[in-house]
Amino acid sequence: MKFAHYKVSSPFFSKPFTLAASMLFFAATLSAQTPSFISFDAPGAGTAAYQGTIAEAINQHGVITGFYIDSSNLNHGFLRQPNGHITEFTPPNMVDVLSYALNNSNQVVGSGKLNNGPFVGFLRNPNGRLTIFSPPGSTYTGPTGINDSGEVSGFYENANGWHGFIRDASGNFTIIDDPDASDVGSTYVDAINASGEVTGSYNDKNTGTTRAFVRDRLGNFTNFDAVPGGSFGTNPTAINLSGEVAGVYGVSDTITQGFFRDASGTITIFDIPNSVFTNTFGMNDSGVIVGYWQNSHLHDFGFRRDASGNVTSFSAPKPNYETTPFSINNNGKLAGRWEDLNYVWHGFVKLRAARKK
Repeated sequence: MKFAHYKVSSPFFSKPFTLAASMLFFAATLSAQTPSFISFDAPGAGTAAYQGTIAEAINQHGVITGFYIDSSNLNHGFLRQPNGHITEFTPPNMVDVLSYALNNSNQVVGSGKLNNGPFVGFLRNPNGRLTIFSPPGSTYTGPTGINDSGEVSGFYENANGWHGFIRDASGNFTIIDDPDASDVGSTYVDAINASGEVTGSYNDKNTGTTRAFVRDRLGNFTNFDAVPGGSFGTNPTAINLSGEVAGVYGVSDTITQGFFRDASGTITIFDIPNSVFTNTFGMNDSGVIVGYWQNSHLHDFGFRRDASGNVTSFSAPKPNYETTPFSINNNGKLAGRWEDLNYVWHGFVKLRAARKK
């Protein structure tokens, strides 16, 4: 089974939590405000370890969506306007709400668990109207993106395994299974672009490895590996208007590096010097990629890689344990989360590129 970074029903890391550390919460939050790095918290967010606010996506207008974990460890969605106003939402009869993506019309997609039922997808329109959806026979639905045409990408599980999908603006589903996927369903759609192209991964029936694909609007698949014959797994995370793909692949069981695939299919591998691993998340239409890397002291830093391959590392103003950007818009604004010394998460928006180090 494939889990994206937003599955946070359990903590990402097992870290100690002490009363002394809790005294640092207020000071840490204040210290994370600079002219270029703005920290924010959803009003209902909890303030204990592994609670808080996670900004998942930012659109062209600077509107951000994501989710927060409250003091009871329940997840809820939110929408943050450029002026800082936050609207919190939880679809009726739903718990464990995770908001993943939005388009430039401020339509939001995410998932949640129906009371005594399965995980389903939801679409929230700008007026707050909610539509619940899931492919036929689905026991788990995980939307991953939405474009300006209202097409939603994602993956779901049924009795035959995992499959990708595209849901059009009228609510019609196209089910996506890579032709080379193993007999047990193993196709995941991770991102969609403005043209309706999608990218994702699958378990190859011939090699037994995790490979990547791009599927065009006509249904044609192009399968690829980040390093032919040398990848432990290739997982795309973003596709832009030009059809460029960003992602991450396994060098070994414990080491990952980033990759960039241009529209012609040429792949460039990249890594952050002195990193234990590098992980990509978002990319804009100019080919600028964002993600995070970890050093040998298990401290996570954000990075921004421009179209020329130049990499800039950055972090929330100290003190912090972790800075992770998940999304970048075409104006170069980043959104993500950072973790304070209490292991509490906070959303952030970064307004300009940091000075290269």
